[in-house]
Amino acid sequence: MKIESTNPATGELLESYDEMSRETVGRIIDDAHKAFERWKEVAFSERTRLMNNAAMILRDKREEYAALMTREM
Repeated sequence: MKIESTNPATGELLESYDEMSRETVGRIIDDAHKAFERWKEVAFSERTRLMNNAAMILRDKREEYAALMTREM
């Protein structure tokens, strides 16, 4: 089965994705939990630096992300 992302205003197909198996989803959840456990051990100053970097990337690409979100909403 495919999961489709469409523009609700036009019905245009934006992207099509393969559905993931239950096992794949389980592995992704397990990996995310392991990453969270490691993240808790990272020094606050390092987390701050990384989050500020992520914020900068989001700001730099805000037009691209806004256009994508608008098409999908």
